[in-house]
Amino acid sequence: MAEEIFLPKIRLLREASLELLFPSTCSVCGVRLGWGEQTKGPVCTACWGQARLIQPPICSVCGQPLSDEVSRDSAEEIMINCSSCQECSPVFSRARSIFYYEGPIRHLIHEFKYRGKVSVGKFLARSMVSLWDSCQVGIPSPDCIVPVPIGIKKLRQREFNQSLILARQIGKLLKVPVYPFALKRVKEVAPQMKLSREERMRNVQNAFQVRNERKVCGRRVLLVDDVFTTGATARECSLILRQNGAREVSVLTLARSVLG
Repeated sequence: MAEEIFLPKIRLLREASLELLFPSTCSVCGVRLGWGEQTKGPVCTACWGQARLIQPPICSVCGQPLSDEVSRDSAEEIMINCSSCQECSPVFSRARSIFYYEGPIRHLIHEFKYRGKVSVGKFLARSMVSLWDSCQVGIPSPDCIVPVPIGIKKLRQREFNQSLILARQIGKLLKVPVYPFALKRVKEVAPQMKLSREERMRNVQNAFQVRNERKVCGRRVLLVDDVFTTGATARECSLILRQNGAREVSVLTLARSVLG
């Protein structure tokens, strides 16, 4: 698993070399970035302004945005849970996402994950921390951060784990230790994209193990991933962490895909 650490450095060297040869442009629309915009990140002001934050009212457990019928004031006064969490409370204490998985955020995540733009991922991680208060994340200070692991096949294709890139940047800014190998994926799973909620749950069942129980035992763990859809992966990882002694598991993702 050492390649999970060293391959991003090679990727960053490639990106730095390309930056010297070609001027900076917006990763979303391709417009030439002004000097002030270049210092802020790889996206123009207009595109970044279209990114939607997930804000209350949300489910107090899984972070699912609630209908407009629930007012912001009432959501702040009482703990409101979505119907799914009322029926079956997840093993994580809470899950929160910063952005809706749409528009420029979706595009930036694709640039990061599938086109190897590690610098875009680092920018998104910094944005997660800077917007922490604006989104009223409500996650207590963690003792450690654990990224969701990916399989060997995907790691060799991408040359990095996108969740680890996010976790390292978040840990650096929050001054919280990151344990890259606390969790390991022990089986390859089918792509989750086209599966139903029930199929996703079965797909990731028994897919993870804890490498070193001492890393997580008795600690508040912040589990970091890129996108939260049905929560199948977050639930399975949280279950394994709790079974190995984690005091509490909170989940933080860059974006959330809201299913209709």
